[in-house]
Amino acid sequence: MIRSTCTTVVLTALVAGCPSLPPAKPIDGAANLAGTWTYREVAGAISVVRPGLTRYAGTNGNGRVTFYETGDRRVLRFVGDGGGRGAELTPAK
Repeated sequence: MIRSTCTTVVLTALVAGCPSLPPAKPIDGAANLAGTWTYREVAGAISVVRPGLTRYAGTNGNGRVTFYETGDRRVLRFVGDGGGRGAELTPAK
């Protein structure tokens, strides 16, 4: 019973802490990704397989990349294959 309560509190805090993003926009090519993005140092490559399907391969594994843009906010979201942790990158200021 105590474990369920703690899990609920943690999940609620995580959901409340994540700002909502608009629907993902297709990454048609390098123009969508131009610039310097920040999160942490990683090495790898992003490949546009086709519009709407973008992949990454890097030091932290492989996965899917999605791009979000609303107003002046731009976000690249990385989600690893098979779940696990991902990352969000925002343009450097």
